[in-house]
Amino acid sequence: MNTNPIVLMVSAGGLNFDVFRRGVAKAGYRCETRRADDVLTALARIAGGGVKLVVVDVSGGQNTAAVLESVSKFRALAPGMPVALWSDSEDPGLAAIASQAGVSGCMTSGGNPQELTSIFTGVLDKWAASKVTELFGAPANATIIACMGVKGGVGTTTVAMNVATALTGRGSVILAEVRPMFGSLQTYFHPGRMVRGFSNRQDFEVTETGARVAASMLWPVPGVEGLRLLFGPQTPEDCDEIEPERATKLLQTLAAKADFVVVDLPASLSQANRAILGASHYFTIIVEPVPACMRLGRLALDAIQNWERAPASIATVVVKHSSDMAPIPLPEIAGELGVPIHCVVPPASESCAQGERARLPMIKCDPDSLAADSFLTLARRFLLQSRLAASAAESAASGTARHDGSRYGRSS
Repeated sequence: MNTNPIVLMVSAGGLNFDVFRRGVAKAGYRCETRRADDVLTALARIAGGGVKLVVVDVSGGQNTAAVLESVSKFRALAPGMPVALWSDSEDPGLAAIASQAGVSGCMTSGGNPQELTSIFTGVLDKWAASKVTELFGAPANATIIACMGVKGGVGTTTVAMNVATALTGRGSVILAEVRPMFGSLQTYFHPGRMVRGFSNRQDFEVTETGARVAASMLWPVPGVEGLRLLFGPQTPEDCDEIEPERATKLLQTLAAKADFVVVDLPASLSQANRAILGASHYFTIIVEPVPACMRLGRLALDAIQNWERAPASIATVVVKHSSDMAPIPLPEIAGELGVPIHCVVPPASESCAQGERARLPMIKCDPDSLAADSFLTLARRFLLQSRLAASAAESAASGTARHDGSRYGRSS
């Protein structure tokens, strides 16, 4: 069963819809695009369920009154449905119309891709937050961020560890190594011999007892207030393929115990990774700017984006390990992978070595470095999700109070 959100474009012309659909696909969002000829047809399609965003085609020099009338119909008959505007050409007055109509935003064919990204982040990521809650069957507190490299050694654990540290400024964070083999966090932090780690033999029941068991496995990082670690397997007996049901239960348990959960995943398309990525608000794939990584990244993303339950939001982080290399230009990377680049981490071998000696993330040891700035930039992108999730919960609560039993009833 396909559970992807539907973006519905109201357009009398199929040509504009084809242009819009290609733009959405290039942006890398996991959604279905559909077209309705007019407002009444669109409302009937909305009533059928699944529509999360309506895009009104205002091409052809439509006047302001006509645009506002179309939007007002949705406001009256489908309250709460996000609406955006789309035009086939640049119109200096479009932004003013969008502001007057109170829509989610406006975008143009061939315009700044950030216009589409901003609108979709604000709408579809909010929808994804509600889907994660639905998957868990109970409210989940945390924004879930999954990090995976296209191969080993690209810097996945470094990115996950430093972003998790940056997020502690906005709430409690759990950094979890969920992998069938030993992870590298233990060799980085040296927690001691008595620390427990993830084991596929442990069944993380979503109960009070299960929550206590999970809590007992979390290790507070000295020197980083608000950050706790769940290390990977600690013994050969704990190393085994992870059952997806156990991975999901673990994620649910952790999500109820923090504001953010950052998951450090192995480079794999395993069933466990499928379960975790499908339940994540954000998926960040880590690459080096070299041809081999680009090929691997494209193959991995092609597979992941065709899963029945793909990540809610996909982007990439580019890690440069050496200033001597001749990297692929960023526009070529974005074009090859087909997903946005959220940040570029510059070479930082000295900061990394300093962090290992101090047993602290480099963002703590060298906070003024360019690498630290990159991790802070990436963390700020994830902070948006927590605000959207809170906004979605408030909207849902106020909507329940406003509306009667009909799905699209008017305000009482």
